[in-house]
Amino acid sequence: MRVGPIRAKLVTPELADRVVAPAYDLLSAEDRKRILAEEPLSFLHAIRSPDEYETGVDEDRVLADSAAGLDRLLAAGAFADVGAPALFVYRLATGDHVQTGVAGALAVADVTDGAVLPHETTRIDKEHRLTRYLETVRAASSPVSLTYRPNAAIADLVAAVTNRRPEVDTVGDDGLRQQVWAITDVDTVAAVSDAFDRVPASYLIDGHHRVAAALRMAAADPDRSSFFAVLFPADQVRLVAFHRTLRSLPADLVDHAESVLRSRFGVVDVADASDVAPRGPGQVGVILPGRRLRVDLGDTDGLQDADLLQDRILGPMFGVEDPRSDDRLDYVPGISDAQALADRIERDEFSAAFLLHPMSVDEMMAVSDAGLRLPPKSTWFAPKARSGVFLTAV
Repeated sequence: MRVGPIRAKLVTPELADRVVAPAYDLLSAEDRKRILAEEPLSFLHAIRSPDEYETGVDEDRVLADSAAGLDRLLAAGAFADVGAPALFVYRLATGDHVQTGVAGALAVADVTDGAVLPHETTRIDKEHRLTRYLETVRAASSPVSLTYRPNAAIADLVAAVTNRRPEVDTVGDDGLRQQVWAITDVDTVAAVSDAFDRVPASYLIDGHHRVAAALRMAAADPDRSSFFAVLFPADQVRLVAFHRTLRSLPADLVDHAESVLRSRFGVVDVADASDVAPRGPGQVGVILPGRRLRVDLGDTDGLQDADLLQDRILGPMFGVEDPRSDDRLDYVPGISDAQALADRIERDEFSAAFLLHPMSVDEMMAVSDAGLRLPPKSTWFAPKARSGVFLTAV
């Protein structure tokens, strides 16, 4: 793999608590609106979303507001130049879980040459929106996250770097500690890059859409030959499930689907939403208005649960023919509370929710090694890199 130094800015340490955004995927539109109103330096001002505006807002306005938000952050001194092209050691710690990776520029050619292996397909609409964002704002903050099989040489180099004081050390409201060490010494940069040259493959764990956008941009402009990424050893990463929700379903369709579920699969009725999560692979938790079910999907035929859910339930029972483009389908990280999902269904925000069992890192890598692709958002990596720590030009 080709991992090289990148020109980047780092969040100004004394402003980090204000600038670094919470985990975006865990924020509702109302959460983001509140933070935008309360904190003028939040990086959320640079990554605006249409659901923060009135219905029917023009996408061009959302993009223009994101670019203007970034300009305000830069004018306020939210980020400082590192001073030279650098690699970075980036550590995320929460509770007793710690993962330490190397961040830098990863070659787009490694994706097309098969050294960077995905395991999911992507949603076309999200690819398009993200490409437009990058072309308009011309900056990226959250690195694509990858994993690789543990490597002793890289581990030794990383350990030596982390013996000194980090350039950034910040703890978020959720307790996530983020630390960054910049590597600007030419010899150390070369040693780390050389060590990664001997790693045969890395595996995407977060950022499939960002990679797809990078490929689109490189096709249009060959000078855009790299993207910002962080690589964590596989023995440190933690994957959780990515649940599915469906909205705008007619009540009779939901009732019919429940009847078919009961006739085709083993179904256990669950009284408490906290007990609806699947107990293991091959099961899915189903939350419908007023009902909570745990469904045994039967013989897996060697398929992962995300495929089983799509092929046996979402497609035939709910008409989700293409999970890449069906706008009724949405995704919720598996660390979300099942009772909260049930409450949202009772408020008619969703019509149904489907809870998956998390796959292991080894299973994910096996899918990638076999050249297979799971449906979009089949895994969720926790903790995730946050926006507002780094800033790189695109």
